Amino acid sequence: MDIIGQFRHYLRAHYPDLDDDRWLVDGMSFNKEQLKSEHLKAKLPKGITTFKCYFFAHEPSHTAIYLIADQEGKEVYDIYTLNIS
Repeated sequence: MDIIGQFRHYLRAHYPDLDDDRWLVDGMSFNKEQLKSEHLKAKLPKGITTFKCYFFAHEPSHTAIYLIADQEGKEVYDIYTLNIS
């Protein structure tokens, strides 16, 4: 499943009322060493140094969802949801 499919699956399971087409998405690659959060570093697999963070923003609900995945967006390692109202 691609990153959009994984995002939609998470959305339907946790926020079905937000499953619409009003999401903006962006992605950024990063190295594990750049992370300040030891908690997040511990969740990422050993032996892989480069990951991608996908940021989904839903302005009408003031919700942001971050997915931390491998470079190809096939394996999601962590998901965070923020309400930014």
